[in-house]
Amino acid sequence: MAPGVSILAATIPTADKEDVPAGKNPSPFAIKSGTSMACPHVAGAAAFVKSAHPGWSPSMIRSALMTTGT
Repeated sequence: MAPGVSILAATIPTADKEDVPAGKNPSPFAIKSGTSMACPHVAGAAAFVKSAHPGWSPSMIRSALMTTGT
């Protein structure tokens, strides 16, 4: 249920200068994928829903995220 593919994230610049065109600086960002990228997004969305509905249980929040996400 989480956006775990092609997330733009901060990263440590590469030490391998072969990947960087001449005259350019390494980017502090990269496209990453996986559950480690999905977790912060889902945690933030759950916290946002919880702030709007403080009485909801974790199961209710999960259901809301899963049934309304596009």
